[in-house]
Amino acid sequence: MKGRPRCFDETLTLQVLMRLFWEKGYEATTQKDMMEASGLSSSSLLNTFGSKAELFQRVLDEYLATQLHPLVNLKEGEAGLLDLDRFLERMESHLLGQSGFPSGCLAVKTLTGPCETAKQFAPLLKRHRMVLSEHLEAVLLRAAALQEIPIEEVTEKRELLLATLLGILAVAGNDPDGSQSTPMLRALRKSLAA
Repeated sequence: MKGRPRCFDETLTLQVLMRLFWEKGYEATTQKDMMEASGLSSSSLLNTFGSKAELFQRVLDEYLATQLHPLVNLKEGEAGLLDLDRFLERMESHLLGQSGFPSGCLAVKTLTGPCETAKQFAPLLKRHRMVLSEHLEAVLLRAAALQEIPIEEVTEKRELLLATLLGILAVAGNDPDGSQSTPMLRALRKSLAA
C-alpha cells in the first residue's frame, strides 16, 4: 500500500532547510525549527529525508551543488589570475550577503562547529575542501601556462590560497556585515594583483 503522494517540492524544501542550518548550525537546529521552516510535519520530514543527520547530508549535497560549485567554477575559465580575481570578487559579493544567503560558508561553519558534528560529516566536508582545492589548482596551472606565476609555485600557492580562503570563510560565518572578512578578502585580492 502506497502513502499519499508528496505535495511539496523536495528541492525547494532542501533550499529552505539549507538556509536554516546555515543560520543556526547543525547542533542548534531542532526538529521544531525544521518543521516551522519547511511547513512539513515531523513524519513528512522523516519519511522524505530520513533522520536529521541524513537530512543534513542531503542539505550539504545541495549546498555543494547550488552554492559552492557555481561560486568556484574556476576550472572552466580561460584566464589565469584574472579568473582567480573574478572568483574572489564573486566571493566578496557573497560575503556581503548579496547572494541572498547567510554570510560565510555552510561547510566551513559545520567544520568549525562542535567536534562531534565535524567528525560526523567529515567525508562531505573533505569533499568541499577537495573541490575548492581542485578549482584553485586549475586556475593556478592556467596562470603558470600564461607565465603569470612560476609553475613550481602552483602547489604552494594553492595550499596558501586554500588555507586563507577557509580562514576568511570561518570569520565570515560570524561576520554578517562583512566588516571583518571583506577587508581580509580585499587584502588577498591586492596581494595576488601585485
